[in-house]
Amino acid sequence: MTPDKTKIRNAATIIVVRNKKKNPSVLMGQRGINAAFMPSKFVF
Repeated sequence: MTPDKTKIRNAATIIVVRNKKKNPSVLMGQRGINAAFMPSKFVF
């Protein structure tokens, strides 16, 4: 098997949480269908 020589890039994540006493929520998004990595998957 040939090693993957793809250049590693920096990435960042931010999680937005609304802290309600009985009903906390997390802001979610969905990756585009044409995304190269994990298309159509939900992300936070």
